[in-house]
Amino acid sequence: MLVLEQLSPDEAAGLVARPLARLGIDAGAEAADIAFRCGYQPAVLLRLGERLVERLAERGYKEGYSVQPSDVQEAFEDAKVQAEIQGVVRANFQGNPFGQAVFAVVLRESALAAPGQWLPGLDQTVADAFADDLSRLGEPAADLAG
Repeated sequence: MLVLEQLSPDEAAGLVARPLARLGIDAGAEAADIAFRCGYQPAVLLRLGERLVERLAERGYKEGYSVQPSDVQEAFEDAKVQAEIQGVVRANFQGNPFGQAVFAVVLRESALAAPGQWLPGLDQTVADAFADDLSRLGEPAADLAG
């Protein structure tokens, strides 16, 4: 399996902005946001860039077009981009089902919280999520929470 490492923020922004610039699309103002949204993951960045170009082409963009935040949001919400993100997440936990299960709990709690809200007591929330399973194995959940 080919493993693509996370890029630095500058490398990721360049991976978005430079190819688009060759097509006459100015993504400079949005490149850092795009890179952040894609977790600096090359596969996700490339998929989002592909969908962005396709959507702009459908609208008949003119050379010199500047990418708008709404363009980024629309491309980010595209099913192909979301599928790429899911694939990267799954690959991050290949061979580590417990890590994937813990991530799922953290993701669920993040989705339930207000945007930007800190998740107090997350360690106990994770321990509680696995308490029944751990008790069947004879391990107290408190050990997991530290």
